[in-house]
Amino acid sequence: MSRRLVTLSGLQRASICTASIVLPRYGSTSSAADLGSALHEIIERRIAGEQLPPETIANTWELTGFDRGRFLSLARSFDPKVPAGTLAEVALGLSEDGHVGVVEGGRGEYTAGPTCALFTAGTIDAMWSDPPLEGDEAPRCPDGGTLWIVDWKTGDEGNVAPPATNWQLRGAAVLAAKWTGARRVIPALCFVDSSSPEGRWDIGAAIEGPELDSIGATMVEILNDIDGAAYGYEQGIGPRAVTGPHCEHCPARPGCPAHVAEVRALLAHGGAMTSALTAAEAAHIAGLLPSARKVVKMAEDAVKAYAVEHGPIPLTDGRIFGPQHGHRTGYKTRTAYEALAAEIGDEAADEAFKTSKGAIYDAVGAAHEAQGIKRKKGAAVAKVLNEIAEKGGTVTKEFTVWKPHYAGAPGSESDA
Repeated sequence: MSRRLVTLSGLQRASICTASIVLPRYGSTSSAADLGSALHEIIERRIAGEQLPPETIANTWELTGFDRGRFLSLARSFDPKVPAGTLAEVALGLSEDGHVGVVEGGRGEYTAGPTCALFTAGTIDAMWSDPPLEGDEAPRCPDGGTLWIVDWKTGDEGNVAPPATNWQLRGAAVLAAKWTGARRVIPALCFVDSSSPEGRWDIGAAIEGPELDSIGATMVEILNDIDGAAYGYEQGIGPRAVTGPHCEHCPARPGCPAHVAEVRALLAHGGAMTSALTAAEAAHIAGLLPSARKVVKMAEDAVKAYAVEHGPIPLTDGRIFGPQHGHRTGYKTRTAYEALAAEIGDEAADEAFKTSKGAIYDAVGAAHEAQGIKRKKGAAVAKVLNEIAEKGGTVTKEFTVWKPHYAGAPGSESDA
């Protein structure tokens, strides 16, 4: 039986649920993932001293619409402060024999040499030491030095575990320490956003030698559990599955029996929620909500597709499920605003008329497409937004979103 490779980015989920690695996984693509990859590429090139126009990278990753505009804005403003000699995008692998070395690949796909299978592998976004690393082919951390490893994050901060419990960072610290000989590692997250040119940093406590060894041993235990579960699965024994918020982006989720069973149970016992929930029930259901919403959306899309092909679906109460056409009256903005302002005043009318950055981007994009203007939406939107800001037209309001997130994320009510 070949060993099932677990990447550093998958360690967090694997530490909770072996089924997420053992069950068949389904590929997916998203504009958010492409945006993140593009940002990683431009940061890597800048660290290496390569100058490549952001537009070229945006074209390579086929970024369009709002994602393209956000990428170009961040690419022009983000300037992380890393020391000279920083290594970028270092792909490391831990082999079955305990050796750590540079491997080929990235973004979840890695290959080692022909003599030894990989135990785990992953890409470290940035790495440096104080004093600086010595050597080129096999960099070494000087005796008594401190190695820094950084993971650039471009998505929702609420989905990222802090350094102290982040297995992607902890695993990367172990591999980087073995590769460089370091006995003291500082793990750090840097969130790439528009709040600061340097990004928002979350720097973890230094991991000293004995703790590095302990983390490494625990990581090997997790990987061996995965290996045992994979062997059991081949023999017809179902892997241990644990449902919760980690299911939301799990590549094995579409075919996970436990996930499907949980969602079915949630729907079947909805009536029981009229009584007060226990703490355990509240935690369990809250963890399922993101996945349940996605399953319901998938079910709705599947039913709509069926109705389009076969016609309206008869329901048990005599109604039918299918398209029902109607009309919704809209009002032209300028005419409506002037009439409303004349009645209730400009200030009150201002409150009634709102727009968003996304709507502005879509409007500029539609106008440019009609006029045959290519690849100038980002600049045009930036000009419009700057003019709005200069005229005092920006309004910031608080909002509340109920979703799973790590304590301490921006906006969280808990810093525990």
